[in-house]
Amino acid sequence: MQTSAQTYFDFSPIYALATPYGTSAIAVFRTSGKGTFALFKKIFSSPSAFENITKPSLKYGFIKDSLTAEKVDEVVLSVYPEGHGYTKEEAVEISTHGSVAVIKRMGEVLKAAGFRKAEGGEFSFRAFKNGTLTLSEAEAVLDIIESTSDKTRTLALKSRSGFIDKRIAAIYERLLSLSALLELQLDYSEDEFDEDISFPQGEVDAIKKDLKSLLQNYKVSTILKGGVNVVLLGVANAGKSTLFNALLKENRSIVSAEKGTTRDFIKESIELFGTLVNLYDTAGLNSDAVGVEKIGVSRTVKIAKSADVIVRVVSLTDKKTIKVMANDLCKKTSNKPTLVVLSKSDRVKGVSKDAGKLIEDGAILYSAITKDGLDRVCDALSSLIKDKIIATSDDSEFLLLSQTTKSALEKALSEIDTLTPSVPIESSTEAVKEALFSLGAILGKENPTDEVLDTLFSRFCVGK
Repeated sequence: MQTSAQTYFDFSPIYALATPYGTSAIAVFRTSGKGTFALFKKIFSSPSAFENITKPSLKYGFIKDSLTAEKVDEVVLSVYPEGHGYTKEEAVEISTHGSVAVIKRMGEVLKAAGFRKAEGGEFSFRAFKNGTLTLSEAEAVLDIIESTSDKTRTLALKSRSGFIDKRIAAIYERLLSLSALLELQLDYSEDEFDEDISFPQGEVDAIKKDLKSLLQNYKVSTILKGGVNVVLLGVANAGKSTLFNALLKENRSIVSAEKGTTRDFIKESIELFGTLVNLYDTAGLNSDAVGVEKIGVSRTVKIAKSADVIVRVVSLTDKKTIKVMANDLCKKTSNKPTLVVLSKSDRVKGVSKDAGKLIEDGAILYSAITKDGLDRVCDALSSLIKDKIIATSDDSEFLLLSQTTKSALEKALSEIDTLTPSVPIESSTEAVKEALFSLGAILGKENPTDEVLDTLFSRFCVGK
């Protein structure tokens, strides 16, 4: 990390491949830094194209070897003068043919011309240093790159547009007002007017509430980024694997009339109504299991405890399980959102009294043969997932919150938590200043520590 941090502050011209290394229609190289245009005059077929550039433009021509003048490839350049583009430095993006041979040769030519290979996240770091991005917006860029579902993509783009900064800025302004009030108390602490100035408890409580409300979004972010864990539970041959395959729309789990074909859990990720879902098929529950089967059941219990949503799969032909439905595992997972699916509905002409009670309580009939009930299972599962996310936050306007932003908010909250009427004014004033510094670093009003910067930007891929 230390090496990266030192390199970040070397603002010499840099280059990086911004597209995957491999054969494709085109490949894109990014370059940036003071002196970039001068270096391109050495390797572009029309050096005059880099004179008197005042606005972004496109240039067509050839990249050539600066030493031999050999043409390397036919290219289109996207040229950004200082003050424009992502980094706000002189910058050029090269669109070249996407063959491995061209990519390799282009890297050699750029290095020989005087460009340094960029570190991971170095372009975004320069954008941050030049005021294009705040820290939260920079992390939103990373979230867009790493988005695993339509929901996270949408929320990451929302964060990139400044929604998090607006929320933090509002808290920052309240802190400034609070700081002014405390400074006033400090100025008059030995004056006769001291009795007329009361501790601003209402404002302190309001700021705490705002900070806690925003911090709730981190829990939502963790769920959305990592996916909602949905675990299918049931005895052997209940139809878990069949439902698992139906939800995935592929034959991932082995399905057989023989009991116990799933001895270990199987995990696959799908996108369900815009949300990433980690779906687990598990070994059948069996209190009499021994050997390998017992190990599988033990793992099922462990996974069930960490599940966000439970799907209890019960065959309509298994009247005993339907009647009981309250074994030890159910009790352990009773506090989790649970959907009951009564499988193999095509095998019975009617439902029993016990099954009817379960249906009245929200259980869904499902047939793997006719696929009847699958849409209802998906809809019910989506509702449980949405309820899980909503229950995690007290704010309907979800925002993707990063670890860096979360840490800054927690630091600010811990400082504000120290403010009480009994605390000396001097200590309260310093606490508010610390809170302002933490939030100011996120908003670009204060310089964050090198450690924070390195931790954030080193997570980016090279070329971003």
